[in-house]
Amino acid sequence: MITYKTITAFQTARTVLPSLLFLFTTPFANAQEIPLENFIGYPQFNNAKLSPDGNHLALTAEQGGSDLLAIFETEKFSLIATANTSMVTGIEDFHWVSNEEIVYSTQRKYGWFDYPVGTGDLHVMNVGGSKQFIIIGPGAGNLGQYSLLNGFREDDDIVIIQARERGDLNAYPANLNRQYGTASTTGAGRTGTNRLRNGVESPLPFGEIITNHAGEVMLTYQIGPDGTVQLLIRDDASWRALPSFSVPAPESLVGDDQRILGLNTDESGLYFISAREGDTAGLALYELASGEQTLLFAHDTYDVSPSNVVWSSDGKEAIGVKLFGQGPESHYFADHPEVGLQQQLDGLFPGQQVLLYDFSDDGIKALAKVTSDTSAPSLFILDRGQGQFQFFSSAYSGLPAELMAPTESFSLKARDGTELEGYLTRPLNSQGPQPLVVLPHSGPHGVRNDGSFDPEVQLLANRGFAVLQLNFRGSGGYGREFMELGFGNWGSILVDDLVDGANWAIAEGHAQSQNICIYGHDYGAYAAMMATARYPELFQCAAAYSGIYDLPLALNSNATYSPWGMPFLKQALGSDEEMLASQSPAKLAGNITAPVLLAHGGFDTRTPQEQFESMQDALDAANVDYDFLLYDREGHGISGIENRTEFYTRLINFLEENLN
Repeated sequence: MITYKTITAFQTARTVLPSLLFLFTTPFANAQEIPLENFIGYPQFNNAKLSPDGNHLALTAEQGGSDLLAIFETEKFSLIATANTSMVTGIEDFHWVSNEEIVYSTQRKYGWFDYPVGTGDLHVMNVGGSKQFIIIGPGAGNLGQYSLLNGFREDDDIVIIQARERGDLNAYPANLNRQYGTASTTGAGRTGTNRLRNGVESPLPFGEIITNHAGEVMLTYQIGPDGTVQLLIRDDASWRALPSFSVPAPESLVGDDQRILGLNTDESGLYFISAREGDTAGLALYELASGEQTLLFAHDTYDVSPSNVVWSSDGKEAIGVKLFGQGPESHYFADHPEVGLQQQLDGLFPGQQVLLYDFSDDGIKALAKVTSDTSAPSLFILDRGQGQFQFFSSAYSGLPAELMAPTESFSLKARDGTELEGYLTRPLNSQGPQPLVVLPHSGPHGVRNDGSFDPEVQLLANRGFAVLQLNFRGSGGYGREFMELGFGNWGSILVDDLVDGANWAIAEGHAQSQNICIYGHDYGAYAAMMATARYPELFQCAAAYSGIYDLPLALNSNATYSPWGMPFLKQALGSDEEMLASQSPAKLAGNITAPVLLAHGGFDTRTPQEQFESMQDALDAANVDYDFLLYDREGHGISGIENRTEFYTRLINFLEENLN
C-alpha cells in the first residue's frame, strides 16, 4: 500500500492560485472576528477537472459578477490561459475533449440563489488560449439548444453534440475547428457557413440521447412528470422500445436532477436514481437485455443524489456513495480495486468528506474535494506515482477551519410525534445559552440542510449567534412521502415544526426565550414572516429576502416560482383561496409585533417584486416597524458584492439590535 503524503500550500511555499482568484482573503484582525468580506465573497473555485493526460487542470470561478475559466499546469501550478463570460452569462459546465482543448457550455443566472438556465451555446478553448470561439448555439445565429454528448473519439477534432431544434432532438458529429454559424442546422442557412450533418434523430423530442463509450448513439430516453422513464435502444438504423422504469419526480432532486447517470463498463446496464415508493431514493442498475433493476445502494434515512455517487477512475463503474447525514458518510458496495484507495484517503481526513474524482486517463493523477462542517471545500491533486496528495486551493481561503464553528446534528419529536432532524451551530468555544437565529431553508421541497460547510451560517456564528437549521416536513432528501407531508401546509405544519425546533433549543439550554430571531430567503423568507405573524411572542425580529408573501397572488401570477413551474406550485400549495389567504404573511401583518427587515431584487422572476410590495403594503397598513432594501438590478438573491456587503452589514446590525 502506498502511503500518501499530504502536502500543503505552506509546505510547498508556492502560491497556489494567482491573485486574480483571491478576491476576498483579507487577513482577520483577531481570532474572534473575521472580516465580513471573507464570508460573502465568491468561492475561489466552483468546478475543477483534469486534462486526460493529467498535465493541466481547468477550474471555474466567479469574478466580479462574471465567470472565469482558468487553465493551470499541474506540476508548477502556473496559470496558462483564461476565458471570461459576460456579467449575466456564466459557465454551465465544461469538458476536456483532448489534452489541448476544452468545450464549455454557458448559462444565464439572475441572482445568487436563482436556478440558472442554459443558453444552448457551446464554446471551444485550447490550453494556450489562442483558440477561443463559439462552436454553435444561439450566440452564433443558430435556432436551437446544444450540449456536449461525447467528447472522446479516435479523431480529437470531432465531438458528438446534442441539438434541440424546432421540436427535434438529434445527435451530430461536430468539428472543433469550425464554427457552425447558421440559422438552422437542418434547414437553409447563411451562404458559405458550415452546417452540422450526418445526424441521428431521436423519436423522443423532449428527451435526452446517450452515446456508448465509443461515442456512438445508443439510447434515448424521456422522463414523464411522474418520473416514468420511456427508454429506446438503437438497433442499426431503427429504435426499439425497452421496458419503462421510474426515477424520482423532478421536484425531489432540485439542482441535482440528472437521474439517468450513464452506462456501466460493458454497456449492458444503465445506472439511474431509483424512485422507491414510500422510501428513500437509491442508486440502481437497469439491465438493458432483460429490463431487470438491481438496487445497488439505498440509505435508510437519506435520498441518494447523482452528486453522491463515487465512480471508478475510468468513470464507468459506480463503486460507492458519499453523503452528509449526521456527519460525513462513506458507503462502498462494489468489489473494485479502487475501493481501497478511496478508503485510504478517507482515513487521511477523519470527520471530513473526501470525494475523489476525475482521474487522468492512465489513472495516475486525480482530483479530490475535501470538506466538512468547519472546512470549506478544498481542492487537492492526487499523484499515485509520487505518492502525494497535494493541496491546490480552498473555496474560501479566508475562512480557516480552526476558526470555524462546529455544526452538530440533532433530532426532536414535533408536537404530533413526528421525528425531525436538524443542525445547530454555536459560536466557537461558547458555553450556555446564546442569541439564536432560526434559519429555515429555501424550497421548501427538494431541499434539505445537511450540516456541510455553509459560509452564511459561519458568518452568523462568528458574530456571536447560534444558528438552528431544521429539516421540517416537506424538506427533500428523506424520501418523497416526507416531502409530500409539506403539501398544503407551508404556513401551518412547516412553521409549527420550526417553532418546535426553537422550543427544543430553549429546553436544551442552547437559547433563551425572548432572545430568538428568524431569518431566511426564498421559502425561508416566507417562513420567517409567517412564523413571526403566528408566534409573535417567540421571535424578537424577522429578516427575509426574495420571498413569497401572498399565496393567492402567487397562484394568479405568470411568474416562475419554482423550477418545475405553476402545476407543481398548485400541487404544493393547494387551491383553496381561504386556506391560502390564512397562510399568507401579507394577510396577517396585523399580528406582527417584532421589527422586520425585508430585501428583494427588482429583476427577481421567481418571486417577483409584487410579492415584496404586497408585504410592504401590509406592514405599512399595520404600522409595523420595518426596514427594507430593494435592489433594482438584482435577481432571486443578491449577487453583487457591494450589495451583498450592504445587506449582510444591515442584517448583522439588525440582529445585534434586537438580540442580547
